Order: sequence, then structure tokens, then C-alpha cells
Amino acid sequence: MSTRGLYGFRVGGVDKLAFNQCDSYPEGLGLGVKEFLDAIAMDDDGISAIAKGIVLVHEEARPTPAQVGGLRSLGIKVPEPEPEGELDWYHALRSVQGDLIACGCGLRYMTDGRDFLTSIYCEWVYVLDTDTHMLEVHRGGNGNPKAAGRYASRLGDVICGEQTYGPSLIAAVTFEGVRRLSSRSFLEMLACEENCSWIEA
Repeated sequence: MSTRGLYGFRVGGVDKLAFNQCDSYPEGLGLGVKEFLDAIAMDDDGISAIAKGIVLVHEEARPTPAQVGGLRSLGIKVPEPEPEGELDWYHALRSVQGDLIACGCGLRYMTDGRDFLTSIYCEWVYVLDTDTHMLEVHRGGNGNPKAAGRYASRLGDVICGEQTYGPSLIAAVTFEGVRRLSSRSFLEMLACEENCSWIEA
């Protein structure tokens, strides 16, 4: 089964989060987020500028021909629409789903996945908070509304009569702190048992 999650930015107190269909666990999407911080040769203000430029689009909305042309000019593989259908944003951006480095290379669009935050199927959330210059990692499957993190108290799905809540914060590390960690140390930091958290002062 796919490990679904969210990734993206927080800027000016606003979340810009996109849905990721599969491999959202730390060894997959998590390392991809770290690789973005490792690869982007700019200071934290530069990352803030990327976040401010991101435009959230509804996955079922249709990009204009000019927008499709812009995506293709960045080397993004945008499929041709089906003969009887129309190309939507989900499929236009499917090839770069989970790829933050594409945002660092000029991609301005992300499908708006914020409604997925409280889904029982949202297992991991990675937020590059450009207000605090910290990477936040949130874990799904939360049953405690008093757990750490801004999303933990949000009402989620009711499963077998039990109320679930939004994902809880398990790690918050400065961008520079993430860069200093090896991939192995980064994964070890996130290999926490339930209710374990690693918050960098």
C-alpha cells in the first residue's frame, strides 16, 4: 500500500503543502526534502523567496496552454490529455510530485493538499517553515489532541468509533542543522517510537 503524505512550505503563517502519493516515509520523501536543502545553493532567505513564489492550484483544475508550456520549458514531463478528456493539474504535475528540487529550479506550482492533513491516510508531513527557518516533521496516526505541533489538535477521521486527530510534531530542526546531518543521522533522528520527539533549540 502507498505511504501517503504531504510536503512543502510555510511562509507568512500560511501552509503551502502538496500531496504525495507514495514513499512518504523518511527514507523516501524525507530524504528528498533533505536533498533539497543540501542541493539548493542559497541562504535561508533564498528558500523563503521560493516559498513566497509558490502558487497552490486545485488538482482538478485545468492549467492553461501557457502554463503547460511553462512547465515543459522547465523539462517537466507533462502528459498529453486523453482524446476525450482535459489535462488537470494533478496529472500535469504528477512527474514532479515529491520533488522539491524542481521548485528550486523554477517550478512555481504545487497542488493544494492541505485538506489531506486530517486524513487517517496522511502518514508523514514535511514542512519547510521559512518563518522560523526550520524543517518540521509531523507523524500521522495521532490519537492525542494535546500532542506536539500545530496540526495535532485538528479533528480527523473517526475510525471504529475512535476520534483521530491531525499529525503530531516529532522533529523540528533548523535548515542548517539538517544540512549538517548525514543521511543516516537524519533517518536515525526520525526513527522515533510513538510520543518521541526531537526538537532543536
